[in-house]
Amino acid sequence: MHPLTTASFRPERLPRVRAQQALALPEVDRAVPVYLALPTWRNPVDGSRRMIQLIGGSAAGVMDFPGLAPLADALKRADTAAFDGLSRPEFGSVARLLAEQGGRSR
Repeated sequence: MHPLTTASFRPERLPRVRAQQALALPEVDRAVPVYLALPTWRNPVDGSRRMIQLIGGSAAGVMDFPGLAPLADALKRADTAAFDGLSRPEFGSVARLLAEQGGRSR
């Protein structure tokens, strides 16, 4: 992460060359991009909108969030996302809706 980043919701861009340079350090195992965004989420139950933290990666195993590993293959498909069932209730009962529609949730 860029050293001038003060909050994950407003990251400073880190040039790829800097990430590659980090690989020269013996304590660095790998350097892969992680993408952060704050898109607007529409609650599927009541239609209200609010900002949500979106985290993306270009390689499997980049992030080790509980419950994410079993979804790794599914997340390789386009237009696929994982939603944390422990998210704030303002985002809607997404875990319940996914379960009702045959999707997987944690």
